[in-house]
Amino acid sequence: MTNDARPSETMISVAALRALCGAKPGEIEALIRSRTLIARASKVSLVAGVRAYLDAIRATAKSASLAAAQDAARSARADAAELALAVDARRLVSVEDAEHAISLLCGAVMSRTFTIPARATRDVRERRIIEDAIRETQGEIARAVPQIDLSEKPTPAKRRARK
Repeated sequence: MTNDARPSETMISVAALRALCGAKPGEIEALIRSRTLIARASKVSLVAGVRAYLDAIRATAKSASLAAAQDAARSARADAAELALAVDARRLVSVEDAEHAISLLCGAVMSRTFTIPARATRDVRERRIIEDAIRETQGEIARAVPQIDLSEKPTPAKRRARK
């Protein structure tokens, strides 16, 4: 005799799901209000509840990372525009400020590239290949930075060539 009946769904109270997931007050209720999670008599499916909560956490983390990246990009564009205006207005930038800007830029690039392998794949072998490529690129940047001559003053011809 075969048993084609599926096991019954385990139902859990909203408060118990909140405690199980470590959710803040109102988070599980928000999932219910948004109809991401269905409640019946103040109880929800255990599996569906945990799955919905984890999906919500992932979405929140993804949007927070995206917002932070957008803010950083906006700030970098503003800094670049300010620098371009300073160069066009022939205001000098001190060597210390230029070195500091290069350090910040390299630090930002390196910190952003550290997360690429983990976001790109879960396969350890592929992740190592990506990490090796990133390390190689970082090495090229590290070798190129000391070769930048910050003491050289831009001439009108060099400014026109950059544009």
